[in-house]
Amino acid sequence: MPTLRRLVALVLATGLLTGCGLRVETPAPAPLVPDAAEQARDLAAYRTNDLMTLANQVRPTATEPVKAVVDQVLATSWAHYRGLGGIYYSAYPPELSPTSEPREVRTYPVDAEGLVAALVDAAADAADGTVAATDPDLARLFASMAVARAQLAADLAAATGQEFTPVFGPELWAGAAPTLDDPPVADLVTHLDSLGYGFEVMAARQADPIRSHALADAAHLRSLAAELAELTGVAGTAADTRLGAYQLPNDLRDPAGAVGTAVGWYASLATTWASLIGTAPAADRAWLIRALAAAEDARLAWAPGTFDPFPGLPD
Repeated sequence: MPTLRRLVALVLATGLLTGCGLRVETPAPAPLVPDAAEQARDLAAYRTNDLMTLANQVRPTATEPVKAVVDQVLATSWAHYRGLGGIYYSAYPPELSPTSEPREVRTYPVDAEGLVAALVDAAADAADGTVAATDPDLARLFASMAVARAQLAADLAAATGQEFTPVFGPELWAGAAPTLDDPPVADLVTHLDSLGYGFEVMAARQADPIRSHALADAAHLRSLAAELAELTGVAGTAADTRLGAYQLPNDLRDPAGAVGTAVGWYASLATTWASLIGTAPAADRAWLIRALAAAEDARLAWAPGTFDPFPGLPD
């Protein structure tokens, strides 16, 4: 028996030594290499953090109504930061951590005017990121962030009495035909035309100020549908599915119901534009951002004070 125990001990010792040798010879893990989507996400998180820092510096000296907008900037930026997943901090030693190029750190005056300028730049950054994004979900997120920041810049400029030029202008296509084909452009033409018809009927059933608001929106939406149909060659073809009348909800005679319907129509339109951004060619993403901004502006015109930090995205 002593001889058997010595034999077992020798086998176990040999196995342990062999195991130790295998662990020593295992190659070290390769350094992490972030892909393009991760680099874009992380840079956006850094810039969002910079925006929060500036807003926090501006807030102590802000008075109403500026302070309320600054608070909205802080809340929205925090929501964006969380939506992005925050800044990446490596838990690995330096030799295994990803490296990145030094990023540009912009400086602004620590006042409301400086924060407006920072919001405008941040909106433009997010719009550029949308066009360049390779990940569909990230493209949608960037576009939504861009529109929210542009709206905050406009709100803060209004609160301070600044002159302000909208970040995203009202001209959607500037004479250049969209190239997306999923869904077919004809479907978008019909959708815009049906909304125009809906607002015409709403105007016929309501008194001012709802009537005037609905008439203006009806004319604008019908015009957009006609412009898109002409630009893309859909007008007058078999693909042109515009109708003389469309099915509508039954609550357009009630003022509160009509307003709620208008808000819902524009929220749905914003969701349509945002959903297309993820799969659209890069050449179409700039106008889709403008379309998303226009839909959100129109929604807010019917429902003032209902700012959304993520326009066009599901809750």
